[in-house]
Amino acid sequence: VWGIAGALPAAEQVKLDQELRKHSRQMPTGCVFDFGVDEVSGDWVPWSSRVPRWEVPAGIQLDQALPSLLVPTAVSVRNAHLQELHRQAGRGVLLVGGAG
Repeated sequence: VWGIAGALPAAEQVKLDQELRKHSRQMPTGCVFDFGVDEVSGDWVPWSSRVPRWEVPAGIQLDQALPSLLVPTAVSVRNAHLQELHRQAGRGVLLVGGAG
């Protein structure tokens, strides 16, 4: 799904999700763009379930380090996973869009 429509605005992703549901009964509960497929079981898994627990690193003063910290989110986990799949396949990746 991300290879076909990952760059669509959120409203258009919802429309595509609704269209896909007309053609398949094996869809997750919720928007398909919020899920990935587990490589072992083949089940739909929410990206949010793959976000690792994060804590402020020891010795860091949050007010000074805040701009440089990377806090994992469902979006960053999804993007990292997709980048890794492309890397394993020997394909290049170009990320576009605003930071954050």
